[in-house]
Amino acid sequence: MPHAKLVLMNSPYVGAGSLATQTRLSGIDALRAVAVLLTFAMHYSWFYSATYLAIDPEHTTLVTAKTLEQAVAMLPYFSLYGVYLFFMISGYLIGGRWLREESPPILDYIRDRAWRIFPAFWVALLAAWALTHARGVSLDASVAHVLFNASLLNWFAPEAHPPWLIVSWSLQVEWLFYLSMPIVAWLLRRVPRTARVWALWILTAILCVMLKSLGERHFAYPAFFAVGIFVALKEVDARHWAAHIRMFPVITAVLVLQVMYAFAEPIGASKPPWSMGFFDGFSLLFVLAGGAFFVKLTFDPPRWAVNRSMVALGRISYSFYLWHLLVLIAIFDLANKTSVTSWVVALPSWLRGLLLFSLGLGASVMVATASYRVFEMPYFKAHARRRQR
Repeated sequence: MPHAKLVLMNSPYVGAGSLATQTRLSGIDALRAVAVLLTFAMHYSWFYSATYLAIDPEHTTLVTAKTLEQAVAMLPYFSLYGVYLFFMISGYLIGGRWLREESPPILDYIRDRAWRIFPAFWVALLAAWALTHARGVSLDASVAHVLFNASLLNWFAPEAHPPWLIVSWSLQVEWLFYLSMPIVAWLLRRVPRTARVWALWILTAILCVMLKSLGERHFAYPAFFAVGIFVALKEVDARHWAAHIRMFPVITAVLVLQVMYAFAEPIGASKPPWSMGFFDGFSLLFVLAGGAFFVKLTFDPPRWAVNRSMVALGRISYSFYLWHLLVLIAIFDLANKTSVTSWVVALPSWLRGLLLFSLGLGASVMVATASYRVFEMPYFKAHARRRQR
């Protein structure tokens, strides 16, 4: 997920018609912040529900939840669409780079993408391996497992080579998108400009049908990347649309989709190839509702979205995404396997939930900030020097 240096950290919005580059980038960072907060809420819900409420959100719905506390605790687990917003951002930034500008040299492009994602990822991957062993679980450290995990290619064989760092599944999808985007751009550049949008969605439909044969959720991913590419192709129109999109109805629509999905089907429900289920409907509708949210925040962000805290979180969102799950594991182990366990258990449920959530969020921000400064800032500085040259 590429990032550009921000000039304005907390500037007032200037309007869609005269959108400044810095404000647009603030909107992208706000999107990153929203996406990573949704992902954090999802994983926090997973840990809290399993630890204190004895339920598995993967196989529970709002209908099967036995108490109001269980329903409230597990509902955030259905905010899996935070990752889908990241896919839209990548489609917009990477797709736009290939289709609006002169195509970069392939080797330079791959080297740039690899430098962007792998250094921080390798350190987090090593930390995941170490934490897993410290918790008494052995991981297969054979050459094949190490190579598949370190190269983000185990998406092709997740059962044979399961990821050491669970959140790396989305990085696998991102990496495959990076590798395939030059081919997509090559195909679209051979279509007249006036027909590229149609060609994009036809190509997306073909990919979705091909991936549907694998079952699970894979088929929907090309559609989310396509939303970002579509916005890049229609950016002038998208700026105009953003000025007319109202945030409250869009957010309401997304939340309604989330609640309906939470009522209808567990996230971990079996999704056999070619069978249509609630996830399929959720995905299709999120292309519209999530796409509208993406356009609004990118080109016409409200003030709450571009405040200093949101933009700052967006800047470190990649490192936050890499580390937040490991931080949550450590905090829940600390709360349940040490001398403070009895004290934590004795707290009122609402206070315990708020305390663990705050500790997890705060610690994740601190670790992500350190990771960003050590592993990501050198990339951005070198990238800025190259652009100046």
